[in-house]
Amino acid sequence: MKVSKTYLLLTAILIALSFINITSYTYAQQKTEITSVNQLPRRSYTVKGTALELIEDKAQLNALCDQLITNIKADLEKYDIKDKSTLAGYYASLQTLYFYKGDYDKVLEYIPIIKDLEAKTADKLLTGTFYNAYIKAIKTTGKTSGDELKQAFEKFYGEIYSNLPYNEIKESVESSRGALSIQNKEVIIGAVQSGLQPLLDNSKGVVPEAVPLQLISLRNFFDHRFAVKDQTLNVLNRVYEANNKSVKKIDIWEERKLLLSKDTKLSPVVVAVWDSGVDMSVFPKENRFVNSKEEINGRDDDGNGFVDDVNGIAYNLVDYKKAVNVLDSPEGRLKTDVKILQKQTKGFLDLQSGIESSEVAELRKTMANLKREEVKDFQEEASFYSIFSHGTHVAGITAEGNPAVKVLAARMGWDYHLLPATPTIEKAKFTAQMYKDIVNYFKNNGVKVVNMSWRYNSANYEGA
Repeated sequence: MKVSKTYLLLTAILIALSFINITSYTYAQQKTEITSVNQLPRRSYTVKGTALELIEDKAQLNALCDQLITNIKADLEKYDIKDKSTLAGYYASLQTLYFYKGDYDKVLEYIPIIKDLEAKTADKLLTGTFYNAYIKAIKTTGKTSGDELKQAFEKFYGEIYSNLPYNEIKESVESSRGALSIQNKEVIIGAVQSGLQPLLDNSKGVVPEAVPLQLISLRNFFDHRFAVKDQTLNVLNRVYEANNKSVKKIDIWEERKLLLSKDTKLSPVVVAVWDSGVDMSVFPKENRFVNSKEEINGRDDDGNGFVDDVNGIAYNLVDYKKAVNVLDSPEGRLKTDVKILQKQTKGFLDLQSGIESSEVAELRKTMANLKREEVKDFQEEASFYSIFSHGTHVAGITAEGNPAVKVLAARMGWDYHLLPATPTIEKAKFTAQMYKDIVNYFKNNGVKVVNMSWRYNSANYEGA
């Protein structure tokens, strides 16, 4: 799965569920050092009912919770997991499960263990902040819900944040307060219906092991995290307002910038952007690869197997055919104007960076009024724009400040719909041949550098 689609396909879900500790994890079955997630096996669980019914089915959730705890603890006892990120995921999963069971002492036990496994300073500082404050509020008030609990939580949560170095947690504060400011229960429910329900339908209830954890995490979210959403946001807003003006934002890219002059004797270099497509019209002619043997006329003028490949080549991975345009077209496929999608994307990115812009204000209105039945279209159109724009963004970084770069576009037109097409042997063979053909095209056209902002692994295919 490519990074761009993963990032923005369910930006709405990520924002809606930004404080749910959902960990897609797998468990080792032999005492070997883990070097890749693909080495790990995957288990399946059987569930009954719709996604929304399952979230409300305490008896079934209880059974799944106990089964997950048994399996995870058995794996931790049996296997020597060297990968710290994977190991942290195991303990975070146990936290989620014990929190659901109300065994709060167990939840607190795992906080220092996870802290020790975290690599980044901010992650170490922020690990367990919610659990520490929320569990302390429960123990202090003797309540598990209500205004008294909420007030105590806000007090303890604020005390924790007041003692953290803001410079280290600034980015998290900015992105988290932005996420909370547009959190909408309707969006969460709609995301469950449009994202999780098709999986349950197609798998006949036999699901990857991440799904039961996801369901339990959602139950935790509705019962606890969403209940103190306003109090959480109050604390983050206060921390932000108290520190934002005194903290100078540093442009880390300025000192890394290297601008090459046209006057410098540079040799042209063809750089392939193997991505979701490139809008060549936004680049000066000097930065475009040009196949002088081809014209835009609907024919394969040079007989190389590609039609109209003036600036590069394209494949469509929706119907698994060669395509012509190096940039996809939104015409006739979207309910929302592509310019509005562009503003929504900027709004999401500004929120993540703590920037209050007109796009953020408009996005807040959109998210606040979004109904569950509208979420699927919202997600898919956000996904379309993510795919539509990503390759051009990458090409822009590639060509910035370098008049010698000649961008060659190699488009793979990924599907933007939530429900992927079922993988087949025929599609796999087509894809393998596509990779060979594109690499040969690069060789035949003097490509020296290739950027590929995408990835696939076995779990992606199993998920599909």
